[in-house]
Amino acid sequence: MTHPAVRLVLRLVPEPQPRPTGVRELLVDGVPFGRQQAPLGNVLRMAAPGAEQRLIPGIPGAVRFGGLPAGMKQVELWLPQQTPTELVGLRADGEVLAPLPDGRRRWVHYGSSISHCLEVDGPTGTWPVGRQCSGEWR
Repeated sequence: MTHPAVRLVLRLVPEPQPRPTGVRELLVDGVPFGRQQAPLGNVLRMAAPGAEQRLIPGIPGAVRFGGLPAGMKQVELWLPQQTPTELVGLRADGEVLAPLPDGRRRWVHYGSSISHCLEVDGPTGTWPVGRQCSGEWR
């Protein structure tokens, strides 16, 4: 997205735990700008191996990124690689626009546990994102 806002607020519900809630990362003009841990959302209760799982619904929490530079900027939000997340709202204090075509090839990736990179500490540390951020792909 491209926008002149200086504050961005996401309303989201991290999906069932016991997985960690994960980190949301923000890039501004291709440069890391901020990282936020999401609040606890839905909880998946697992009593014992083979027992029926029970979903305990959570309430949406907010992740805020403030202090964005003034003026138009390219903003990328990366959701956690190890936790499904339901995005239920996005607010900004300025107009939000779709990114302009830039001629780069598009990388769409859906993969295995290896490409999910569950052990890295954030989504931009995964190898598919690193490849995408190399400048040749979007």
